[in-house]
Amino acid sequence: MTKLEILDRLLRLIEIVSACYGSLLVKGYLDKRRERKTDTVSKDIDRKRQAQEVAERMLYELEASRVVFWLFSNGDTTLNGYHLKKLSVFAEANHPGQEMMSPYFQLVPSKQFERALMQLHDASDDYLVTQESSLTDSLSALADQYNIDTILRVKVRTDTGRWVGMVSVCYSDNRELTEGQIAFAKMQAAILGSIK
Repeated sequence: MTKLEILDRLLRLIEIVSACYGSLLVKGYLDKRRERKTDTVSKDIDRKRQAQEVAERMLYELEASRVVFWLFSNGDTTLNGYHLKKLSVFAEANHPGQEMMSPYFQLVPSKQFERALMQLHDASDDYLVTQESSLTDSLSALADQYNIDTILRVKVRTDTGRWVGMVSVCYSDNRELTEGQIAFAKMQAAILGSIK
């Protein structure tokens, strides 16, 4: 057998192995990609369930009338590249008979919550308590529409400290909150931020 024949056979062998192994690699890649897509839907459902459980626990433990977990998203981008942040209700727990906010508050421009977000941004302890009935702006009017007087807002941060949302603990009356209640709310906000 000549060197040319040996080289030809070796190249054919490489071609056959590449064809077989290459198709296995492509099949493996496509299978993993399909799993990830299915897994993403499952993870989204699990995240929603976990967040809902936290919201319900907060409603019960803090004797609130409503608990709302808001998440930020990038929303739209302006022509000069500025991201217009939006807020969406991810989980909500209410007393029976109260109207849910979540159907109406998906991808709402964060500008609608500017006062609360700016105050929360400047809060040194990552929380803010407001008596909405004593204020006169569009946010307090919204609170009045949902029969909300006192709101405890707590930043929701990821494990790395990134601010990704807020949890609002709402009361229909003028409420003074204890340090223990605020600490509990902050702990629950940390749990919400760690949901992956």
